[in-house]
Amino acid sequence: MAAANWLGLWSIHRWCLWEASPAKRRCNPAAGQRTTASFAPPGKQKPIAAMDLSGYQALVWSLAGVLLASFAGFAIIYTYLRHRKQQSLIQFNQEEFVTARRQVGVVRIAWSFFAGALGAWVIASPPAYTGSGFGYGAGALGLVFYSLSSGLPVIMIAFAGEAIRRKVPHVLSLTDFMGWRYGTVAKHFVVLLCLFNMSVAMLAEFSTIGILFGVYLGSKAYAITVVVGLLTLAYTTYGGLFVSIVTDQVQGIAVVLFFSITVIYVAADFRYTLPNPFDGDCCDVASGACADTTNPQGFCLTGTNKAGFSSIFVMPASLFTATVFSEAMWQRAWASADKRSLVRGSILGCTGIVLVVFFVGLCGILAAWGGLIAETTDGNLYFFATLGALNENNNINKWIGVVVMLLAVAMNMSAVDSLQNGLAAGLASIDVLKGRSLLWTRVVLLLINVPLITLGARPNGLDLKVLELFLIANMVCCTSAIPVLLGLVSRLHRFVGGASMVFSCLLSILLTSVYGCQYYYSQWDPIRLNAAFGCDCQALTPDCEETCIGSKYQQKNFESAMNYTWMGNGYAWDFFLIPLCVSLGSMMLCGAINYGLERAGRRTAIRGFTSTATHPELHPAAPPSESSSDHGKELGGDGQFMAKRTSDDDEVPAALHEGQAPVV
Repeated sequence: MAAANWLGLWSIHRWCLWEASPAKRRCNPAAGQRTTASFAPPGKQKPIAAMDLSGYQALVWSLAGVLLASFAGFAIIYTYLRHRKQQSLIQFNQEEFVTARRQVGVVRIAWSFFAGALGAWVIASPPAYTGSGFGYGAGALGLVFYSLSSGLPVIMIAFAGEAIRRKVPHVLSLTDFMGWRYGTVAKHFVVLLCLFNMSVAMLAEFSTIGILFGVYLGSKAYAITVVVGLLTLAYTTYGGLFVSIVTDQVQGIAVVLFFSITVIYVAADFRYTLPNPFDGDCCDVASGACADTTNPQGFCLTGTNKAGFSSIFVMPASLFTATVFSEAMWQRAWASADKRSLVRGSILGCTGIVLVVFFVGLCGILAAWGGLIAETTDGNLYFFATLGALNENNNINKWIGVVVMLLAVAMNMSAVDSLQNGLAAGLASIDVLKGRSLLWTRVVLLLINVPLITLGARPNGLDLKVLELFLIANMVCCTSAIPVLLGLVSRLHRFVGGASMVFSCLLSILLTSVYGCQYYYSQWDPIRLNAAFGCDCQALTPDCEETCIGSKYQQKNFESAMNYTWMGNGYAWDFFLIPLCVSLGSMMLCGAINYGLERAGRRTAIRGFTSTATHPELHPAAPPSESSSDHGKELGGDGQFMAKRTSDDDEVPAALHEGQAPVV
């Protein structure tokens, strides 16, 4: 996902995974007495560990090391043999590095979408999003929309990418298309958004795998982050997009294998009592409604609460728009052999993504329903609680935990190498790098990865401040996704230009900030109480003193209001609706102005703001019959050469032939 995405993001709801620490929950007078942590309900004996924690650490690290080395070794050897075999047929330049243009068939495209969209975030985010208590869990309703919204953006990318490829066959990336459609300023604006969005997604991956190794396995978190980051960087900078896609197939098969073992284990081993009806389902902890029920943590299995209802809009809005700004997903459009391969591959990939996210998210509901989640359970580890592979210290205690850790490693590596190739595609479209030697792209990619790996290698992953970046990244994507997608509509070429696009995005950011500040000032009392888990920090009673130290939003000022708007609104639906509506309305306004000027017979007054945005000087009327990267021939998904592009593939919009002036 960019999906996700983004993406994952692309794990965008990880803000709720450990929002309320056990120490702070004790300060909430409405939360009642703390429940005793119960990891083995009546009728289910605690499993006897076959080995101690150090034994599990040695086993996981040994198997993970073999898995990582196998993936990286396969990628490097495959690239070396491919270069030797086809060095006289394919010129390995910048275009070949970032597009692998028309060289991949339906099977590999499907595996690539599947493996590239999933990541280690799948182990942590869906169960926490569906199974968290205290009003954060979205239950069954959130499960449906989370899983669908994780997979469906892949199909959107397939159709949008095919439209771009048909209109402008020579582009290297989405940002490259933005340069053709909206001009240089708009292109670099989109480049910044893409780089920011993908960097946040990569930090999420490093953070998640670091937490799994640091908290669940009890080892050094930074080690796995450094190893994954360096290995993926090595083979992606060596082989480019094509080897990443080939490696995705191998990694995807490994993911399916480990995932199948996990599904079979849950089906065979999950024998916990599931009360029906669930007493106190979706009760409000803050109001004290959960005190007289068997649900003191306020789990909401059905999803009939604010979080569940918000997921109907927030999940599609955030995950679809985050995917728009993930070059990691767009690259599959340029690499696919033809439209059939792209569309069918996206449908197959989408199906796999939805099934995996749905199952893992369902396990979060089962954990809450079966009484497997205590207040001391780390929110990132609800999936392991369902498996019964979690002890009272949030550490591994069962062999199935080893399988899930290997699953996380495989998904993490596939997601990271896809994001690294996406970063390379975004960088290649920058004017100072476009057309230069491939070495420049590789060097800049290395420079970007160094701080990302360094941040991700912090002890026990990244802290909450970085997790909050998911929210700001997805909200910023919402401000700009509609103007970007409207660039695909040929009929609008006459009416909106680059300045229209940038203006709409910036106006959306401005008005969202205004709305957020107004909301913060008007709702400050409930916001500050919620941030302090029910404690009134203005009164500062003794039982709340510890909680109030460092609590956010205790000041009614502009800085706190802006922080809440972009990094603390908890994925409220209205904060996503505002930027989408404003950006769409702004684009419609710009188009209406130019249409009115045309009808009045006047010359467009503001060039670029409302006028046409096509660039005939950047694209010849008839595309060249041969490409510098493939000498007029292209590789099919089976490695055999195909015929040159058909006339339909080289179709150029009629607007290119009308002699329209470029945007200034």
